Amino acid sequence: MSPRLLPLLLACHLFCAMAASAIEPLLVSDFNGELPVTKQDGEIIARQRVPSAVKFRLDDETFHGESGKSLRVEFIRLRGGEECLLLLRIPGVDLTGYNALSFWVKGTEGGEIFDVGIRDAEMDRQEKLPANLEPIEKSLPGGITTEWQKAVIPLSKILGESSRQSGSILIVFNRITKYSVIQIDDMVFESVEEKAK
Repeated sequence: MSPRLLPLLLACHLFCAMAASAIEPLLVSDFNGELPVTKQDGEIIARQRVPSAVKFRLDDETFHGESGKSLRVEFIRLRGGEECLLLLRIPGVDLTGYNALSFWVKGTEGGEIFDVGIRDAEMDRQEKLPANLEPIEKSLPGGITTEWQKAVIPLSKILGESSRQSGSILIVFNRITKYSVIQIDDMVFESVEEKAK
């Protein structure tokens, strides 16, 4: 390779990397408005089968940042109540160009666990659980604590390659059998630099 081409190739690589990271985050919700609407014209819905239970509300006393609100979610999954989840509907959102779903999360005790998934429009119509659910602890190796932490979940882990049209974000509470409370804030789709494998 000609030495003269090296600076040009490096500049091209840098420009491409900057262009890839320049895509603006797509806000799902900062939870500062009123329920049940997300920023993408969808609802937030709790689904549970008795005796399991999920309830949520906006909390203006606990939030990430200097002001605002967060989404407070209380849940308990009990034997016989296999369905225990929260849906954030985002119908028809084009996720082309985004490679991660991120949000801030904290627990009231620490150690809370849940899974995250995305349903496309067809799965939403069929009300199926996605095959790919990502445990929150994979994004937070130390687990959820009582302090705010940013969870970044690669879309490649939770969204099928065949679809870039979203239906719902799912937060699934199927792996914990005690009453738990989490707070979620500032949920976005974004393009992040992928870690080397």
